Amino acid sequence: MKNKIKELSAMHSIAPQIRRICAIAIAAIIGFSFTALSLTGCDTSNDTTHSHQYGAWKSNAAQHWKECNCGEEYGRANHNGNPCPVCKYNDSSHSHSYSDTWAKDATQHWKECSCGDKKLIANHSGNPCGECGYSSSGDNIFISIADFKTWLDAQSANNEGTAYNITLNVNNLGGNVLTSGSAGNVLYTNSTKYVSLNLSGCDITSIGQSAFILCTNLISITLPNNTNFTSIGESAFSGCTNLISITFPNNINFTSIGMNAFSSCSGLTSVNIPNSVTSLNTGAFSYCTNLASVTLPNNSSYTEIESYVFRNCTSLVNITIPNSITMISVNAFDSCTSLSAITIPSSVSMINYDAFSGCTNLTA
Repeated sequence: MKNKIKELSAMHSIAPQIRRICAIAIAAIIGFSFTALSLTGCDTSNDTTHSHQYGAWKSNAAQHWKECNCGEEYGRANHNGNPCPVCKYNDSSHSHSYSDTWAKDATQHWKECSCGDKKLIANHSGNPCGECGYSSSGDNIFISIADFKTWLDAQSANNEGTAYNITLNVNNLGGNVLTSGSAGNVLYTNSTKYVSLNLSGCDITSIGQSAFILCTNLISITLPNNTNFTSIGESAFSGCTNLISITFPNNINFTSIGMNAFSSCSGLTSVNIPNSVTSLNTGAFSYCTNLASVTLPNNSSYTEIESYVFRNCTSLVNITIPNSITMISVNAFDSCTSLSAITIPSSVSMINYDAFSGCTNLTA
């Protein structure tokens, strides 16, 4: 009996140890099951044995990508055309609408739809390219106003010190006249983007009336230099207050600068009008308040300094009247308050009333 009691006592004494062992075993089993559950979600952050396996392309209306069963993505990108040549996604509701302007890189040009599809893909022809205007020199050369506008719209605002250098090789606009419905409007609507504009390659006959009126972001202008170019129209550059440089053509057929053509161009400080000009019309440089020096044309056909042509040029101090002039018209130099002396050649037979009205410093 005593021995039985000892056996039961011994068993009772080890029971807590057995219970503890069982509890540890159960906890281990539970922990394993939670680990197994987490692995079903493929949390591979600590799984060095996992290697991503990407399947076929997946896609939505905008993009395509490949995906591992763990959720990791590879190669997500926008579709490139419709159908997309990469993933074959095809939006049957889409109808291509290609841009009127050329897209281009260093080798080719093309027309592109908003979906990325391309047509008319071709290598550049010439430098600059005769089709899209691309130039390997990095110059901003355009052969259409539409391309110029698209490009300028995409640029950031700048200042006078960092003007964009633009060359337009544009022909046959509105009967060979560059009008206010073209390049001028492009600049006017981008008034915070300063531009130096080179038109020397434009095969046009004239700059039309008000073509660049109030284009306050125009810094300099190089005019067409071809034998067909003859004139600048009325108010063509009027109110271009930041215009500081005009390069006139060296062309004997360029003969006329229109009424108020450069009026209120307050950034101009000097002007050298070519000898081919025979008609410098009324108010052509009026209210150019910083214009200090003017060289007038010297040819036998230029005979009259017209009315108001230099009115209110308050900084004008230096002008020579050529020997061809026979008449100085009404208010020609009205309010040129800095003009202190002027030589009138013997060829002048008529000085109209108020020709020098308001020239308060004129003494001789």
